[in-house]
Amino acid sequence: MNDALARVMDLQLRYTWRATPEMERRGVIVREEIPRALAPHREAMAGTLGVPVERVRIEGADGAGRKSRVPWVRVCDPERSPSAMNGWYVVLLFSGDGARVYLALMQGTTYWTGTELRSRSSEELTARVNWAHPHVVEAAEDRAGMLRRIDLAGGKLGRSYELGVVVALGYRRDALPGTDAFVDDLLFMTGLLRRVYAAESEATYVPGDPVPEVLDAEVSADRAAGRGAVGTRPASATRSGQGFLLSAVERRVIEAHSVAMATEHFAAQGWTVEDVGARRPYDLHLTRGDEELHVEVKGTTSLGQEVVLTRAEVEVQRAFAPHNALVVVHSIRLDRSGAEVTAEGGVLHCTSPWVMEQPDLTPISYRYRTDLA
Repeated sequence: MNDALARVMDLQLRYTWRATPEMERRGVIVREEIPRALAPHREAMAGTLGVPVERVRIEGADGAGRKSRVPWVRVCDPERSPSAMNGWYVVLLFSGDGARVYLALMQGTTYWTGTELRSRSSEELTARVNWAHPHVVEAAEDRAGMLRRIDLAGGKLGRSYELGVVVALGYRRDALPGTDAFVDDLLFMTGLLRRVYAAESEATYVPGDPVPEVLDAEVSADRAAGRGAVGTRPASATRSGQGFLLSAVERRVIEAHSVAMATEHFAAQGWTVEDVGARRPYDLHLTRGDEELHVEVKGTTSLGQEVVLTRAEVEVQRAFAPHNALVVVHSIRLDRSGAEVTAEGGVLHCTSPWVMEQPDLTPISYRYRTDLA
């Protein structure tokens, strides 16, 4: 195994994006030789991942067309990470200067919106790493040589890989491990990956992921404009388990839960609360003596950093200000384990009076008057 790693590292010194004989040899090692060398350990990896052996994928890549500065070989459950662009996996990353190879627990740097693949920002990658790290730190901190940061010397793509790494083990060219030691490290890392998969399955929302309500509004707007019709989702972007978009039932459950929390919040302050959401462009009408308040309630499984407003909601709240309020109930948890989805928890934040500043409003789509009007 260390011979294959060494040959790739040596060929890194001859890197070019063109398909030269050296780059072709590198590709064969990465795509064929290393996965073949790891295949006999598939059953052991299935045990540490906690999945059937047929759900252990081993694959390598060195760039389609243009050769990649940082070739890789990864191990994953394809139902959780259908491609290297998304999901979590364990991966061998070869530094661009040939000095090191890393065995890393990392994430893909893109996600599927429902209509397109979108790159994660550095802030999103960092937020997801910070979410994942506590789930593995107890096991990882006792492992000698474990790293939180790596240096791939691999340009822009290498930097995005670096941001996506949760923890890693690094091997120098002059100190590569023997096969037994490497396999032991690999099984340890797939055990960490299992922890992240389990945590992701239980999470209603992972920080750094798109806000479900915002993404849902964007997808609806795109489809109304004729982009990304249903059925165009590429196979490589399929994600099992919890996705980013919410079902209609889940949206209703979240809305009812957040309105109930807001009602309890205001009633405790002596307000008489009327739920008017079914007939008016806001949710709660409050009275207390001569006081009156018009309240918009937004519930979300995210951290509440963004909410979606309709044009009518914006206009009516601007008209009611300063006798108005925005209530955001964030970090709501959905329980999908029973026959019916239920919502629980959440943190209530109230802004009153609610004055909307134009820089805080971002259009999701536009209505355009054509010359046919």
